[in-house]
Amino acid sequence: MGENENLGTMNNKHILKAAILTSALLLTLVGITFVLWLYRLDDEISQRFAQKRFAPPIEFYSAPQKIVIGATFTPDYFQKLFGRKHFRRREFSLPLQPSDFSVWSAHECQSVLTAFNLGEISSCVSFRNSDAQSIPQLLVIDPNSKVIGTFAGTPISAASALEIEPELFAQYYGNKPTIRRIVNLGEVPANCLNALLAIEDSQYFEHGAVSFTSIARAALANLRSGRRSQGGSTITQQLVKNYFLTSERSFSRKLKEFAMSVLLESRISKDDILETYINLIYMGLSGPFEIRGFAAAADHYFGTELKDLGLEQCALVAALVNGPGLYNPVTHSENALKRRTRVLDRMLDLKMITSGQALAAKASALPKTTEKSLSEPAPYFVSAVRKQLEAAGIDESNGLRVFTTLNLRSQEAAQQAVKYGIDNLEKTNKLVQKLKTQGKNIEVLFLSGDPETGFISAIVGGRNFTSTQYNRAIESHR
Repeated sequence: MGENENLGTMNNKHILKAAILTSALLLTLVGITFVLWLYRLDDEISQRFAQKRFAPPIEFYSAPQKIVIGATFTPDYFQKLFGRKHFRRREFSLPLQPSDFSVWSAHECQSVLTAFNLGEISSCVSFRNSDAQSIPQLLVIDPNSKVIGTFAGTPISAASALEIEPELFAQYYGNKPTIRRIVNLGEVPANCLNALLAIEDSQYFEHGAVSFTSIARAALANLRSGRRSQGGSTITQQLVKNYFLTSERSFSRKLKEFAMSVLLESRISKDDILETYINLIYMGLSGPFEIRGFAAAADHYFGTELKDLGLEQCALVAALVNGPGLYNPVTHSENALKRRTRVLDRMLDLKMITSGQALAAKASALPKTTEKSLSEPAPYFVSAVRKQLEAAGIDESNGLRVFTTLNLRSQEAAQQAVKYGIDNLEKTNKLVQKLKTQGKNIEVLFLSGDPETGFISAIVGGRNFTSTQYNRAIESHR
């Protein structure tokens, strides 16, 4: 009996020892796997962040716009044009610097043009292109919105035509149409920084990459409301999710987000992370274009530069971060007002603003959509140009500035003509109506060229680029 007990004890010791060794081996393997996983994540972060943090875009510019006597423009055309280009408007009495423009009354025009007999004048537009060597140019418009005089230089002399520099009309990052304007952290107004931190991560500079206090607080708030009313992610986590990961909701993705956030903060300063976030965060759509970053949002929603935003505008920009579609000030104005108020209240709670400032900002009206020249930024034209770049073996990965032959006014007129023509046929032509009931939509192509140069000035390759990218203007053979 004693021997059996001794043997049993020895066997138990062997089993225990084997179990301990097996557990130790498994733990070692798990540890090594975890370390290798962290190493791969760290390598991914360092490479992507260093190489693609602000990867240069491919920018497409129109041809210079030529202004000749006899051309007709809508009364506010030039104000909108120079507004899009962020030219500074100057008073009649002030000299123009590069990227300046001025709109003169009829009396002001006549006081300058006393030596010229031009007939009845409605207004004048004076401007200088952005080039430091540019000279002042002046166009004279009659009551019928027709150009009746073109002048240049100081003192002014008659010119056969004026030229407005090329305009940026499309910007791509890879194959994704994106509007983004890179700014340094020091260029961001304090109100915009405070509004963002107040509503998204008020303890950003105090906690680490992950804030378990925020997670617990958000979980409690969500439990009380019975729905997901708050998020506990830090700004670092949000950047990781937007920049490195997908929006998939799973435990493995969340674990990867936690790990990458810690690794990112071990490599990059808080200021650099915040600057990157402000330049990369998704802020809505402009047609097919993604709006990325605060500077692009300032241009899209307010038609101005980021540095010129006031408190109420900064609060709305910060409000949009949580859901650009849900809080769009034009399509969901009630939601936008509530969210902006919440941002302002949070700023007041944190003593970032006074009660008077909060009240004034809450009383301000929401913006209207900034009017863009093109409903679609010439997608078929862009696709044709990119095919030429590819055929020429030009590498797009390092960014490009492509100056094209596109005439913006011609392209806009072409797109409007195509839309009107299709709509009219589908309303009035019985054969087209019958085909449509059978699910057969008619298609269209449009090509326009400059008779002086032979250059293509406008392309429409189909009725809708979103539904079909096949460019009938250059790819079909009929």
